[in-house]
Amino acid sequence: MANHPFLGEVSPGRRRLLKSATAWAAGTGAALPLAISLQAFSKAAYAAEDYKSLICFFLYGGNDHANTVVPYSQPDWDAYIRGRSGTNSTNELAGGRARADLLPISASSVTSQQLALPKELGPYRDAAGLTRSGLHGLYGSGRVAIVANVGALVQPTTKIQFDNGTVALPPQLFSHNDNQNYWQTSVAASNIGTGWGGRMADVLSSLNAASPISMCMSLYGANLFETGAQTSYFPLTDEGIQPIESVAARYRQEPRITALNRMLAATDRRHLFEQIYAQRMKRAVDAEALAYAALSNVPSFSNEFRSSAPDGNFSMAALRTVARMIAARKQLGQKRQVFFVGLGGFDTHANLDSNHPVLLTRVNEAFTAMHDVLVGLNMIDSVVMFSASDFGRCLTTNNRGSDHGWGGHHFVMGGPVRGGQVYGKMNQPGLGGPEDAGQGRLIPTTSVDEYAAGLARWFGVSQADLPIVLPNLSRFSTAGLGFI
Repeated sequence: MANHPFLGEVSPGRRRLLKSATAWAAGTGAALPLAISLQAFSKAAYAAEDYKSLICFFLYGGNDHANTVVPYSQPDWDAYIRGRSGTNSTNELAGGRARADLLPISASSVTSQQLALPKELGPYRDAAGLTRSGLHGLYGSGRVAIVANVGALVQPTTKIQFDNGTVALPPQLFSHNDNQNYWQTSVAASNIGTGWGGRMADVLSSLNAASPISMCMSLYGANLFETGAQTSYFPLTDEGIQPIESVAARYRQEPRITALNRMLAATDRRHLFEQIYAQRMKRAVDAEALAYAALSNVPSFSNEFRSSAPDGNFSMAALRTVARMIAARKQLGQKRQVFFVGLGGFDTHANLDSNHPVLLTRVNEAFTAMHDVLVGLNMIDSVVMFSASDFGRCLTTNNRGSDHGWGGHHFVMGGPVRGGQVYGKMNQPGLGGPEDAGQGRLIPTTSVDEYAAGLARWFGVSQADLPIVLPNLSRFSTAGLGFI
């Protein structure tokens, strides 16, 4: 049961929904043909609805922000390159990007700087040979925004306060685990047991009252982000459903399932542990059956999510499952969905120049593929995908890499996003600026709380419930960054 952490007993209403969904699936046969138009599929299946979804794309290890959003004017690029230059006798360079390889972007009124994205975030040919716009193109078309210098903060912090030690700081500031926890919980404490995604699901749980499947779904195993006081994440795999062995496809015979359901429905149990185990097992079985039936009747998207980069510890198939669960939202009885997807490898202490471009290629393909499929499903206006990471990194080099930092820049993508702009405050290029905590580590000018608040408000969290979801938000501006 460790892989199916569901709470509570399934109500009679939910059982009726499960039975009707299973019967409907059996009557309609196998999955829809791959050649079907996604636009036609969406419009034929669903009318206008109150549906929203958030996809958290977590870059594990700490993404090098300086090589993700790069100063472009000649003086600023020169300052960036000087900062990337090494301090040892060989004057090594930590993967500083050649200006000719950069793709300029129009920033906004929040900064007078000229900025650019590296070529790995630009147009590319997908595995099927089709040209895709990439994040650079999506930014230019208004579908992607950049939120600058976001990070873990207890309260607004200036360089003077940081240098003088007169401000409270998050614990274990440059630690992977602690900063991952802070990003996922928005609480600067080591003993917090819930995340802001899970707390959103807690306060909005009534919207999915008809579904035995959790509002929160994880494609990257255990995470704090999707853990609430009443919410547990539903585990998914690259192939879709994490099967329960006793009802897996090879055992899906009616006598076996009937016998299992009869045992789980027995009411003569006296032992409390036995009762709770049976309740949770029944909920898991019901959820697995509902998801199995729903996913049997949506497109596979096997061609849309094919990566040209080596998969490593990430597969585009994870996002394919996300898209399929979004397509199946009606059958699943869900008006709100929260997904958690992870990509590792960003702890680039060495070989930044060779490793980071490959990682950015994966990020580019992930955001672009999800965007294009959502457009095909006519769902782009109902979904927001956003990046998160442990921290940014140092500007200075160490062994042709960059060490742990603090603030970093992030992408937000979707129809509701006011794209084509940079939000927050962009840091001064180079070393020694007003946001430099040393070695080019950025003191964040936007807190995780402020970043999360914009997403939570759009998702449907009321002003009254924001302190439940983001208990530290009152220390920061509640006006909102305006990116969504």
